[in-house]
Amino acid sequence: MSRYTSSTARLSGDRCCATMGLACSGQAMRPGLGPDSPGGAWLAKRSKSGLKRKRQAIKRTARNQAVRSAIKTLVKHARKATAPTAPEVHAAIRQLDVAARKGIIHPNAAARGKSRLLRHLAHPHAPSPA
Repeated sequence: MSRYTSSTARLSGDRCCATMGLACSGQAMRPGLGPDSPGGAWLAKRSKSGLKRKRQAIKRTARNQAVRSAIKTLVKHARKATAPTAPEVHAAIRQLDVAARKGIIHPNAAARGKSRLLRHLAHPHAPSPA
């Protein structure tokens, strides 16, 4: 018995889902569709609202990525501060709170970041020889 379920799968060289341990309808996998395709999902959104949501998601992702990067930079500078009352520490904590309030990062992630930062500043470490 052939390990391919359809002639198109045999011709295209794609393996059937059954040989990979997945359930399928027996049709060959079509090239160009999948999570690695430009749409990022198995099927691209084609309705007007779907296309708009996709545009919004791209803009929102870029904006959120910039905020997350800025937070990481602020926390990095705050970790170099000498005291927990330094302005760098206050700026980092404020940005973590703002990002959590706006939904850019999870509130628990913000709390964890603040806790780690203050714990690091409470127990000063000797500078590593480099």
